[in-house]
Amino acid sequence: MSLADTIGLLTIAESVESERQRDILIGLGCNRAQGYLFARPMPVDAAEAALDQAARIIEPGLEVREARPSSRQNRADTG
Repeated sequence: MSLADTIGLLTIAESVESERQRDILIGLGCNRAQGYLFARPMPVDAAEAALDQAARIIEPGLEVREARPSSRQNRADTG
């Protein structure tokens, strides 16, 4: 964590599965993580809906808009 901070890198801990792991990471200065503690794998549409809901909690009244083609369209374009 210290090295990443020193050179200005964003660090995201992966595979965080327990509150104890999360607490240790916080103690080390890591404030970004992903893993089963936070959410199980889900389809793209469900993930986008969850992120939209989280954005509204963080910033009430936020207008969520479609700013890019859907993920399915992106995959079709790159074929």
